[in-house]
Amino acid sequence: MAENIFGLVLLSFAWVIGYWFIRRALSGKVPPVRKIAALGGIDEAIGRATEMGRPVHWTHGHGGAGLYSDRSGDHMAGLSILSYTARRCFELGAELRASVGFSEMVPVAEDVIYQQALATGHPEYFKRDIVLYNTDNWIGYDLYTMTSIVDMKAGANILTGNVDTTTGAIIACGGILAGAMNIVGSRRADAIAQMVPFSDYFLMGDELPAAGALISGDVDTLACVVSGDFSKILYIAIILIATIMSTLGLSTAWLRL
Repeated sequence: MAENIFGLVLLSFAWVIGYWFIRRALSGKVPPVRKIAALGGIDEAIGRATEMGRPVHWTHGHGGAGLYSDRSGDHMAGLSILSYTARRCFELGAELRASVGFSEMVPVAEDVIYQQALATGHPEYFKRDIVLYNTDNWIGYDLYTMTSIVDMKAGANILTGNVDTTTGAIIACGGILAGAMNIVGSRRADAIAQMVPFSDYFLMGDELPAAGALISGDVDTLACVVSGDFSKILYIAIILIATIMSTLGLSTAWLRL
């Protein structure tokens, strides 16, 4: 029990700072967030595809974990990007196709797209075959999505959600083969290093939920992302202090409380 006191203190700090930022955000004091370049890249990619007369493709990745898993937050952030993508496509008159790798994502993606079709005054743009689904198996999903991108000659390929290394690389290669701009967003550390070379723009780490929150206007999520940054600063400071103390031969017993 005694060994968990220090961890409890850190957890309490994270909870308090998160609660404080959320309360401030709900009262109208939304924390500032730097401009995310990849959001502008989405507009650029959609505009390019529209000028070329080619469709825009969106998908959420796979990673072996669907909407009802511990990766649901990544999928929800990706769906916020889909909502923004659909709105911009319908405003510009671009064709949109969305690929999903889990059956539970089909009605969710359809509803997200349909709501934007209504919001932009173009319900006729929504078609039942706008969402592509083949299988929950990651290999089948990867290959089906890659070939679909190539076959439709997509002008933009937007891959945001639970993007892992293998899925991301295969689907991004589909975008490259089709001559599309690749916009990728992932929080997975195993995907970031490998996916950056495949991407024209990349939403890295917490940029993905931050972008999703900015697009959707979800101040709660935005506040949580910013409060998480402050918690990380504290943890880094503790690591540096402990390293210096250990180097100088000073006791770090307080870390084991």
